[in-house]
Amino acid sequence: MKKFFLFLLPFFVVIICTNLQAQRLLSADQVLEKVSKRLNNIKTVQYDYHRIDNYPSDNYRGELFYKIYLDYKDSLNALGFTFQATDTASSPVDIYNGADHFNLSKKEMTVSLIHNSSANSMSSMSFFLNSIVSLRKGLPTIITDNTIEKTLNDTLIDGKEYYLVNFILKNEKLKYLGTMLSFIDKRDFKYEIAIDKITYLPLFLKSSGAGQNDYNMSIFSNYDFDYKPQAASWKYTTYEPDYKEKQTQSKLKLISENTGAPDWTLAIYGTNDSLKLSSLKGKVILLDFWFRYCENCIAALPALDSIYQKYKGKNFEIIGVNLLDSKESIKAFYKVHHSPYNSVMDSDGKIATQYGVNGCPAEFVIDETGKVIYSSEGFDKKAIEDVLNAHVK
Repeated sequence: MKKFFLFLLPFFVVIICTNLQAQRLLSADQVLEKVSKRLNNIKTVQYDYHRIDNYPSDNYRGELFYKIYLDYKDSLNALGFTFQATDTASSPVDIYNGADHFNLSKKEMTVSLIHNSSANSMSSMSFFLNSIVSLRKGLPTIITDNTIEKTLNDTLIDGKEYYLVNFILKNEKLKYLGTMLSFIDKRDFKYEIAIDKITYLPLFLKSSGAGQNDYNMSIFSNYDFDYKPQAASWKYTTYEPDYKEKQTQSKLKLISENTGAPDWTLAIYGTNDSLKLSSLKGKVILLDFWFRYCENCIAALPALDSIYQKYKGKNFEIIGVNLLDSKESIKAFYKVHHSPYNSVMDSDGKIATQYGVNGCPAEFVIDETGKVIYSSEGFDKKAIEDVLNAHVK
């Protein structure tokens, strides 16, 4: 049996464990199947979500505290559920009613509204990382994949016995909404799930890079299956008398095709050199704007590597353009993600602004004369290769 002493204090969680094996009748897959069935039978639930992000490699530790309500009865929408999530530390509230997503700032008494929200626009919300949503969607895939080795132990937490399931995902990780994110280079992720032996509800979900000290740990508590928010709380108009619409910066306009690419000179990461874009005239250039914690940027790496391998040795280069990350943060990124091409550092984001970048990844293809012939926010390998096939010699 593994013994855990879990102290849930306002600002930290301490886990002390010892390894002792126990005999049992159930396998790890059988326990996970019971958890999956339990979660997928949920129609509505409110619970407390406490996440610890511990990154010694970045000298960073942070915590989040949310109260989350999920409603799966209305599944015919972009997410397959509706939600209300309240940050109990700073009090902003995110609400998705199946059509509109809006955020309330109780401190500023403002409301921000996004009409016709997509799953993609909500796929990286902080309270979905290693969440009940992640497990509900992701567990069936993990259970049926016989290549994933899973182990089961008993564990004692605050005097109560739990199951502890461990498994390692090779070259992929569980994304916020429960799908898998693949990696081109070898990178394994270790997962630990503590599970109540009676209810089969998770107590915590912890993920870490195998062999690394960095981890994310989400703790779930105070499950309430009877709670129902007031009907009016789902409506944007309910808040209009008291909340002012937040004035946001106008969206940048992505630089249009058939215009000259703004020139720049930026430092090349990992060297003492700099690169001037105009010095590459005569080549076709693919600019890839990215930042360290952008999951969609990471997801695009296999395709970018494939493009690089396909066109290398020709009049073609890929240049990564990192936004705002420090050298230390980029170094930590490259410890686990290997790239065959250079990245330059747009440390203040000015170049991204000139190109009209609102979000990452953003891709630009520049022809031999320095003209933009393709621009897009989001990554579309086929569209990029169609352009490259017509111009790379």
